[in-house]
Amino acid sequence: MSIHKVLQSLGVDGDEARTYMVLLEQHTPITAGVLSKQLGMARASLYGFLKRLQEKWIIKESTHNNVKTFYPEPPQKLDMLFKKQIGDLENSRKEFKALLPEIEKKAGLSMGSPRFTFFDGAEGVRHVLNDILLYPNSATSAF
Repeated sequence: MSIHKVLQSLGVDGDEARTYMVLLEQHTPITAGVLSKQLGMARASLYGFLKRLQEKWIIKESTHNNVKTFYPEPPQKLDMLFKKQIGDLENSRKEFKALLPEIEKKAGLSMGSPRFTFFDGAEGVRHVLNDILLYPNSATSAF
C-alpha cells in the first residue's frame, strides 16, 4: 500500500495529499509562498488545502514575526487518526445495532418469510456469497 492510499483512507486525496507530501519531505516549516511554488499552484488555492489539512490534524501552522509557516504533524499522528476512525465506526455500529430492530420493523422485514431474488454475473455471485455469510443459519437454494 502506498502513502497516497493511506492518506486517501483518512480522507486526504488529490492536492491535499500532494501538499502533505511536500510538507513531509521538508525538514523545516515553510511558508505558503514557498510551498505554492514547489507545488505549482496558486497560493489562494493552497490556503484552502492547508486549512482542510489542519482541520484533519495532519499539519500545523505557526506564526513568527507575522509570517505563517506550515509543517506536518509527526507521522505517528496518522496512526492516532486511524484509531479515532475505528472508534467512531465502532460507535456508529453500536448505535446502528441498537436501532436495527426498529429499522427492520419499519421496513417490514422478517427472517421467517421466504424471498426470491435473481442474481446475474460475477457481482451476483459476490452478493449471494455475502448473503450466505450474513445469514449462516438460513437455507439458500441456487438454480
